[in-house]
Amino acid sequence: MIKKEDDFFSDMYQSINRAFADVIKEFGGFEISKKGFGFNPNFDIKEAEHDYVIKAELSGMDEKDVEISVEENLLKISGEKKEEISDKKGKYHVSERKFGSFERSFTLPPEIDSSKIKASFSKGVLSIHLPKNEKANTKKIEIKTE
Repeated sequence: MIKKEDDFFSDMYQSINRAFADVIKEFGGFEISKKGFGFNPNFDIKEAEHDYVIKAELSGMDEKDVEISVEENLLKISGEKKEEISDKKGKYHVSERKFGSFERSFTLPPEIDSSKIKASFSKGVLSIHLPKNEKANTKKIEIKTE
């Protein structure tokens, strides 16, 4: 059997997280957990004059595997990239693809109109359009000399 490249680091990361969670629980704090260590999609955020656009690489996923929600000023994107069920014939010599759940949260700037957020999914790329409030769009004022 071929071990995945990051098994050692993944195991070490989880052990450290469990140790910290145990210590924090002793003092009445919150347990630490992070989803998505195996699969963490890449995100881009681009600002234009009238909106922001967030794009995420989600190759191998369908739109039904992704959930987007907004609560107050927090945009949450979560989903699961499911491992393909393969037949028992043959064996892997290399296994580099990542699978599993992920969750990302972004604090939205105050100028975002959350009632007008739209999302689309095409060719493995999730695009989220976050329009700015009209009053947030600034107008450049020309200064005249006298």
